[in-house]
Formats: sequence, structure tokens, C-alpha cells
Amino acid sequence: MQLKTFNYFLIGSSILAILGLLVVVNSFDPQKDGLLPVIFFCLTLFLAILGLMSLALFWGRQFIFKRTANLDKLASQSFRQATIMATGFIIGLLLQKNELLHWWVLMLLILTATFCEFIFLLFSQDESLNKHKY
Repeated sequence: MQLKTFNYFLIGSSILAILGLLVVVNSFDPQKDGLLPVIFFCLTLFLAILGLMSLALFWGRQFIFKRTANLDKLASQSFRQATIMATGFIIGLLLQKNELLHWWVLMLLILTATFCEFIFLLFSQDESLNKHKY
């Protein structure tokens, strides 16, 4: 997939997710309707955050580092980190809804997200770095 196509697809899907989020917020009452509106709300919010954060991270890195080579790697890094951030945000939101979010739980959530990123970086290293020449 071309990078321009990827950006257009991400912009379009983010707009659709935001529109879906507005529909869910305006149509459902979570006090009366039960669990289904909460699931729809979390899903559309996750998709909206994922798309917007992925675009923001990609464009921000591209602007700051002025990189024109390996843009596909930059896009995959941005998408991976946006997925981790959006997941952490939704988990934090659900914990807050159930009154379980305390400062130490938030620290554990941040440490878990950091650990996940570290694991992804550890396993995505170039294979040439792992080969030792003796």
C-alpha cells in the first residue's frame, strides 16, 4: 500500500470513527440501555484515538526528523505506539468508570504500556544486529 493511500485511509477511517462516536453519544443512554452502548462507545473512541494519534505521531515525526526514507517503518512505529496509547486510554477510562483507577493503578498501566513497547522493540530489531561474528 502506498503511503499516500495509507494516510487517506487513516484520515477517512478516523472521520468515520468520530462520526460513529457522535452517533453513540447522542443516541444511547448508558444508564438505561445497559452494556451495549458502553461497548460501542469504547470501540468507537478507541478507533478515533487510534487514527488520530497514529496520524499525529507520523506527521509529527516526519516534521521533526525531516525523514523521507523509510516512511513505511515510521508509519508502522506510529501505528504501534498509537495502538498502545489508545488501549491504555480505554483501559484507564473503564477503570475510572468502575472507580478502580488510583494513582498506583495508573502507574502500573503506564509501566505495562512501556513494557509492551520495549517488547515490541526487542523483537523487531534487525536480524543483522543479533548475529555475532566470532
